[in-house]
Amino acid sequence: MKIKFFYIVLIILMVNCLNQKNENNLKKLDLKFKIPENYDIISLIDLFKSSSITYTGEEKPSIISINKNIKAIVQSPASSIDYYINIPENGRLIFSLYAENPVQFKIWISSAEKDSELIFSENFNKPEKKSLIYELNLIPYYKKIMKFSFQIEGKGKGFWLNPMIIYRREGFSKKRYLKFCEELKEKAKKWNLIYIVLDSARPDHFSCYGYKYKTTLNIDRIARKSLVFQNAFAQAVYTLASTSSLFTGLYPVSHYVVMDYQKLSDSFYTLAEAFRDKGYLTLAETSNPYVSEKFNMNQGFIHFEENWKTENILLKSKTIKLIKERKKRFFLYLHYTSPHAPYNPPLRFKRKFGAHLCNKKIGTVEYLEEIEKGKIELKEKDLDCLIKLYDANLNYVDYYIGKVINLLKKENLLDNSVLVISSDHGEALFEHGKIQHNTTVYEEMIKIPLIIKFPDESRIKPRRIPYLVEIVDLTTTFFDLFELPKKMNYSLEGKSLLPLIFSNQPVKDFIFSRTIIPLSLYCIRSERYKYILNLNNNCAELYDLKSDPGEKINLISNRFIASFLHQYLLNHLLSAQKIKKGKEKYIEIDEKTRERLRSLGYLD
Repeated sequence: MKIKFFYIVLIILMVNCLNQKNENNLKKLDLKFKIPENYDIISLIDLFKSSSITYTGEEKPSIISINKNIKAIVQSPASSIDYYINIPENGRLIFSLYAENPVQFKIWISSAEKDSELIFSENFNKPEKKSLIYELNLIPYYKKIMKFSFQIEGKGKGFWLNPMIIYRREGFSKKRYLKFCEELKEKAKKWNLIYIVLDSARPDHFSCYGYKYKTTLNIDRIARKSLVFQNAFAQAVYTLASTSSLFTGLYPVSHYVVMDYQKLSDSFYTLAEAFRDKGYLTLAETSNPYVSEKFNMNQGFIHFEENWKTENILLKSKTIKLIKERKKRFFLYLHYTSPHAPYNPPLRFKRKFGAHLCNKKIGTVEYLEEIEKGKIELKEKDLDCLIKLYDANLNYVDYYIGKVINLLKKENLLDNSVLVISSDHGEALFEHGKIQHNTTVYEEMIKIPLIIKFPDESRIKPRRIPYLVEIVDLTTTFFDLFELPKKMNYSLEGKSLLPLIFSNQPVKDFIFSRTIIPLSLYCIRSERYKYILNLNNNCAELYDLKSDPGEKINLISNRFIASFLHQYLLNHLLSAQKIKKGKEKYIEIDEKTRERLRSLGYLD
């Protein structure tokens, strides 16, 4: 046993020495490659952990890894490292090579329509003092999902040095963008932020998003002067996790506030804390029990009021008085429970949509739970009633949004504020046999409205934006626009929307969302495709949203697209930041909070 242990230690030391020798040799090489201005990159180093590895020999090679110190993929012979990439416009594959012994480097490329083709082959016999930079033109494969297979033949290891795909961002001038940001941020020094959340609001039921009924007349008036995002998404289909993503700028895989017995850790540096530390007055009013002091959502708010009635929020509180007295810039967060179930607005709102003629049981939490459990067979006329009641509930909260907007105008607090109207998640109305939220990641649950109105002096023209955005992007945007301090030991995971607003070009290729029931249901969505993965049973679904917006036809047999999206979803899951938090304290829900949660259908 002792002899075996001695040999194991000796082998480890020899491998470490060999790696150190290679590193020392590589550091002597000239590996500098300057990325041209206005170019973006897809780093194969970053994607390595989600790539797929196959073996072409009888035995599995001992070393396939990345060396972050020298930005290299270290590969042994008889193996293939496979990547699935959607080739961007004007894309080029850039890399260098290194090996201590003679080896042959090869790159093969293939697609769903094209057999494997060798596009690069190089015999590497002797290390040079200056490393050559190889550049492969990918224009023939533009806008196609291609499989790249990196292979090594010979007796030694090969190093793929900093492989990346670079591509030009068309229509984007960095110089003009920096000037735009400088001017906008200078103006933002005088602005406030007002963020309004309508819980469980789905955009396709907003009249400003094209709905057939006039559900949101007050919001419509704001939308006409705003940026209206047509493809905005929540990070989770339930309030606790999605609001935690907004407050932290992190995906649920990193903040991991996902269960109803967890609360937001003090270790996170929240959006409200950043505004407070910048000198802003931070205020919140909320009517959702998950966005409460009990779940530590009050971090950073100087004034935090749990206001359980829609008609009371801001209209019957001391918040406006505090803003007027302090005479400071402010961050105001308002979280309305409506249009969340129960769907039971006052009678006058029901009458507008004919919902007053419906059975009074329909729309109650108890009725909705019976549908979820399969104890009630939902008839077409009852589903029609549910939809009418949901619309009435949305119209009800829109009425009070109108009152709040009028109050802010009257107090001269609106014109100098960035106003955001959004939601924390969507709501299902039996499109896939489900009611409410929490259970699937289909469009009806993950898609949210997003309307941003900038002050007139911003000179940002109202328009509709079709590109993908997420809740975490909003957090990053606020940190960027208001130049907030970043007193955290982790990175924000969203993308600032300022480049999109400036150039009308997309800032990201994918969005990510998840459920809580089942816990392991995740999705990745591109502009065209959605891939859903259940980690419990490894079952997957794939939908072409262009030809099948209702997500009815599962195309999982399309191996290339499924593998492409699976790779990026896996990369997302593996990229969770290890954020140091104190010992997690699970909360005990008191009876008062429990009752409020029950009234919304959260607890059995």
